[in-house]
Amino acid sequence: MLRAVEASRALLVLLSQGTLAAPEQITAIEQIVLSIEKAENAGLPPPSAISMSLPGFQFPADEFYSEKVPKLLAEKDVLPQVQEASQGQVPGTRIRSFFQQGAVQFSVGASERTI
Repeated sequence: MLRAVEASRALLVLLSQGTLAAPEQITAIEQIVLSIEKAENAGLPPPSAISMSLPGFQFPADEFYSEKVPKLLAEKDVLPQVQEASQGQVPGTRIRSFFQQGAVQFSVGASERTI
């Protein structure tokens, strides 16, 4: 999955109630931001990333980034790779920047015209 994220030119991230507990999704978000940074540093056009918040999703509190993110990345055995790519950044810094961009609200109860 991470190779697909890295090769993508556009990404749509659906943020659901279980997103913050899923190591795969947190790892993918980390990879999205890293891919954007790499492209920008190389003077290339970065991939576009759009996050869409589904009903039930709540943006994380500060403790999530310092406590939960390192554990989730360790579960997927990608923490060493993330730390190497982070060049001294604390794990969770990229994920925080992703969530600080906000998200488009997706209302499943909206009319077809709105959707």
